[in-house]
Amino acid sequence: MLLKSVQRNIGVVFSRWLFSFMLALLTVFVDQVSKAWVCASLPLGSERAVFGGLFYLKHVRNYGIAFGVASGLGGVLLFICIVSLVVFLIFAGRLACRHPAGVFAIGLVLGGGLGNTIDRVFRGSVVDFVDLRIWPIFNVADVAITVGIVCILALSLLSKRAQNPCGEGESEGDNGTRAE
Repeated sequence: MLLKSVQRNIGVVFSRWLFSFMLALLTVFVDQVSKAWVCASLPLGSERAVFGGLFYLKHVRNYGIAFGVASGLGGVLLFICIVSLVVFLIFAGRLACRHPAGVFAIGLVLGGGLGNTIDRVFRGSVVDFVDLRIWPIFNVADVAITVGIVCILALSLLSKRAQNPCGEGESEGDNGTRAE
């Protein structure tokens, strides 16, 4: 009985990680194909209006992290990105075990992080190209990372509320009022 339970748990964990890695690979693929298209069809610094100017495709290079911060760090920044991905994977293991929806978020963050890291390694900078005019220019990997992190934060908040729905140090009385 215990052996079957352990085998089932291993199977669940394996399938969750497999889904995360498959989503990460899909994210990297879409990210890299979109960046290759931009590099091949838009000269650096040029732009094209899309859907009558709803947004623009503008080929720029980001030598830093989000919003160009830390652009002078070069190889140190690459090292920081790789270490961050490893630390994230360690943290992500706990999230995947606690909540099945966490595997989706893990796949997005991992895929986005790998997509931008591939750019840093092979291009020396990250290719950004989506320009909304009201926000810094970004790419598919940035969207994946942002959506994944928002999901992780939401899951963290929801799991904390589920563990203690009444708040810290409070409990509900028999009549539905809070006991202090």
